[in-house]
Amino acid sequence: PGCCAVEALSDMEALSDMEALSDMEALSDSIAAIATAWGEAGVAIVRLSGPDAVPLARTTLRFGPNGFPPPREMRLASLLDDAESPIDQVLVVHFAAPRSYTGEDVVEIHTHGGTLVAQLCLEALIRRGARLAEPGEFTRRAFLNGRIDLSQSEGVLGIIRSRSAGSALTLRATSL
Repeated sequence: PGCCAVEALSDMEALSDMEALSDMEALSDSIAAIATAWGEAGVAIVRLSGPDAVPLARTTLRFGPNGFPPPREMRLASLLDDAESPIDQVLVVHFAAPRSYTGEDVVEIHTHGGTLVAQLCLEALIRRGARLAEPGEFTRRAFLNGRIDLSQSEGVLGIIRSRSAGSALTLRATSL
């Protein structure tokens, strides 16, 4: 399913497909997507970006006595279902605007790997008001917010698609 593809892989492919959204519309809501490869793994990451990223995370997660993490610090939390019952223990990191990839508030929720928990986390965020990110939307926001230029955004896709270390290093050196 599209919501569970590697978000970064599709980032650049859809930059031109999103022309229907004005720049202001593209930045006015909060978006979420599974940012890691679909399948079994030790960890899966759900990324949330936009003006409501922090409030959405606060309503979807229960934190311990230290509360929501300050920028760039990981904290343990419980992922909650709609009945406020814990689904999984997760690690959460907050990247405050403008010092994030997108230039917006970003929250990453690191769940146990596999497909189920990450999907449940994404669905919980969407039910609480996030919108499923379009392919390429995180990178588009980074571009629109001046975090990367067009050359760098093209380099992101090139690095992701690289099949050798040499080509990845060449792309990185010329575009980032």
